[in-house]
Amino acid sequence: MTIRATCQPLPSRERTWTWDPFIEAGNTNQPELPIVPIVEDPPPDLARQNRVTKVSVRMAHLFIEAVQGLRKTSQLAVCFDPLPLTTLADRLPDLRRSRARLGSIHVQPVGTEAAEVTIRLAATPRDRAVAMRIERHDRRWRCTALLIG
Repeated sequence: MTIRATCQPLPSRERTWTWDPFIEAGNTNQPELPIVPIVEDPPPDLARQNRVTKVSVRMAHLFIEAVQGLRKTSQLAVCFDPLPLTTLADRLPDLRRSRARLGSIHVQPVGTEAAEVTIRLAATPRDRAVAMRIERHDRRWRCTALLIG
């Protein structure tokens, strides 16, 4: 028994790259796409953001001075709401015992009238984290929330 098989060549797998004839020939039969203007967000008010950052860093330094015993907590009543001031007064003995010092400050502006500040306190047994919310009320900046970890 004899089996006969015929082989045909496979089609070429080479790809040919072609240039778009409409672009090359300048053909006007191609439908024109509408021109859509690019809408950009308005530039942020950098001066206000810088002011928020500066005020936030200053408030963080006031907090650190109170922790280190360089400033009385009663002096912070001008720029801290009663609840954050009470939180600070309650946690102050622990923070002073651990000899906490400033590790780092991170400021996240929330608009032009508020910011969230995180502070890392480098302490002897372990580092601590502090979160503050600073808002502008009646042309004054105040710490409205304080969380000490």
